[in-house]
Amino acid sequence: MPPGNDVCRLMNLNTTGVFREFAMTAQNSGQKDVKDMLEGLTNLSPVLLALGAGIFTWGVTAFGASLVFTTKTVNQKILDGMLGFAGGVMIAASFWSLLAPAIEMSAGGSLPAFFPAAVGFLAG
Repeated sequence: MPPGNDVCRLMNLNTTGVFREFAMTAQNSGQKDVKDMLEGLTNLSPVLLALGAGIFTWGVTAFGASLVFTTKTVNQKILDGMLGFAGGVMIAASFWSLLAPAIEMSAGGSLPAFFPAAVGFLAG
């Protein structure tokens, strides 16, 4: 079983449940169109959902990259903020994708559960 499934199981999440929760929230707030749209998403194939999410991500990335053509200089404070945000995203991604699964996998061993992940983090 891939580590991602363990994380989803631990967090008790699945895409159908998330869409249903949004649909119930929309129903309670009186937004019938949103409820119908989210219920329609639960009937789609996971492959189509992944394709749509990938196309959306590609489009947003292309739009962000295209902003380079409209500016000649950028304020240093804006660059510093962008660098800090990117660093935070990378630390979060490394924790949730690498460190948390490593801690979970090493929980039953003779070493403390955090030790293999800490050595890997410091080494790499």
